[in-house]
Amino acid sequence: MTAARTVLEVPVPEADSLALLVRRALNPDRVVPDLIGGAVFAHVSILGPLPPPAEIEDSTWAAVAPTCSQTEAFSFTLGELRLFDGGIAYLAPEPDGRFRDLMRMFFGVIFPRSDVPAERATPHLTLAIGMESSERLAALDALVRPALPLTAHARHVDAVFVEPSRKTLIRRFPLRG
Repeated sequence: MTAARTVLEVPVPEADSLALLVRRALNPDRVVPDLIGGAVFAHVSILGPLPPPAEIEDSTWAAVAPTCSQTEAFSFTLGELRLFDGGIAYLAPEPDGRFRDLMRMFFGVIFPRSDVPAERATPHLTLAIGMESSERLAALDALVRPALPLTAHARHVDAVFVEPSRKTLIRRFPLRG
């Protein structure tokens, strides 16, 4: 079970129904969290895990807001299904440069972390785990391929608190435009 954590992410409501379909079909043992306060299931993580919300200073959140408001909203496409080592299936956003820019801005400046350098982070929208066998990959492909490509729009960065059975929107930081 994953520990509770705070995450900065770009919500992708355009992919919510697909991500939920895949979760229920291929990872039925994984809980689909209750979405609270406007949280969205499908997302591209920008930075995390971070401490629980009560441990994050107001000054930190105050630093997130101008970074987001100076970043132009952008469109992207989810068109390619890929795998990380260990059988984690994901959709790769293209172009991914704006996600990488956000990651770089937040990694070093607002939430310094040394365990994952920003240049090694891969923007992605996770779909499923345990995709090691050819049968599971074929089932995933059959679910996902008809829905691709998906065009999506990054309009804000959300700070969410993720617990095993729920995901709560803490703060929403609009991008410019």
